[in-house]
Amino acid sequence: MYGIYHLLATTHIAILLAVFLAITLVPIMVMRNHFEGCQYDVAWSAVLGGLLQVLVYIIGIVIIQRLQSLPSWTGDLFQQVVGAISFMMGILWLINDWHTQWADRFHHIVVAPLQFFLLFIIVPVIVTRGTPAEVAMTTCFIIFFFFLFWIDSLQGRLAQRLFLIRRCGVKFKNETNAEEDARFQFRRRNL
Repeated sequence: MYGIYHLLATTHIAILLAVFLAITLVPIMVMRNHFEGCQYDVAWSAVLGGLLQVLVYIIGIVIIQRLQSLPSWTGDLFQQVVGAISFMMGILWLINDWHTQWADRFHHIVVAPLQFFLLFIIVPVIVTRGTPAEVAMTTCFIIFFFFLFWIDSLQGRLAQRLFLIRRCGVKFKNETNAEEDARFQFRRRNL
């Protein structure tokens, strides 16, 4: 096995998940608390979807750890291409959403590319080497994630700060003029 697959095959799954959570959750929580005044995560596709992604990672890591070898197409070139695509997706998201907060920028440039990379290298292994039950579970988890994303889109939860301001009247340290206007409208509605 090569590259990331070697790491996934030879490292205890608990250590892998602890490192993943330390890289993805902790910095965002700390940054939101410090820069914005409170830690929040109201998008269901972020909270529950993150758990679904971890379940997919666990399925994939279990498969990788029980295999003696992977198909030749999963070698260094495949991993490099997936890494480049994942990083470019993060850069494009960052450019498109630069006006957001520091935690969101960190998400776009670090967390999202890492998630894309892991999914793009793990899902093919599950599909090609997993049992029918593992493939079915992965498919269900992915479908449920997209369902949650659709619900978040309909309810306006993807713009989490604005959702909190409009729904609860939350005040952030570093509000934009548009956010202050939304909070003012919330107060007017609830008088």
